[in-house]
Amino acid sequence: MLVVGSSLGGWVAAEMARDTAGLVSGLALVDAVGIDVPGEPIQGFFTLDPPTLGEYTWHDPKLRRRPARVRVPALLLCGESDRIVTPTYGAAYAAAFGDGRLVVVPEAGHLPHTENPAATLSHLDARAWLDRHRDSRA
Repeated sequence: MLVVGSSLGGWVAAEMARDTAGLVSGLALVDAVGIDVPGEPIQGFFTLDPPTLGEYTWHDPKLRRRPARVRVPALLLCGESDRIVTPTYGAAYAAAFGDGRLVVVPEAGHLPHTENPAATLSHLDARAWLDRHRDSRA
């Protein structure tokens, strides 16, 4: 089963994928937040007012070392014009996985599945994605 999570859901999916008991065959994170990347702050985007925004962190300081324990391939999708988490942030997240890869979705921001659904879904097709992953490893 391919597990997909977007934004905060990507953080949850990354945490869940560490202990899959063989149920998860792949992980796809779409503009996921959760790790700390120096120089790449996560911009707040929910209903926080500016004073509160500065007090909240959108990452778990310990999460960056955990993805290396994930035993399934991880695809990280990032909108090329995302102003919440940048493609540089996505690349760092992908590098944290033992088997991670970043794809930047053109003409998309933080919601590439709604802003450029055709490009995003072409990468999320579970069977095609896993086949491409196997082919790139051969």
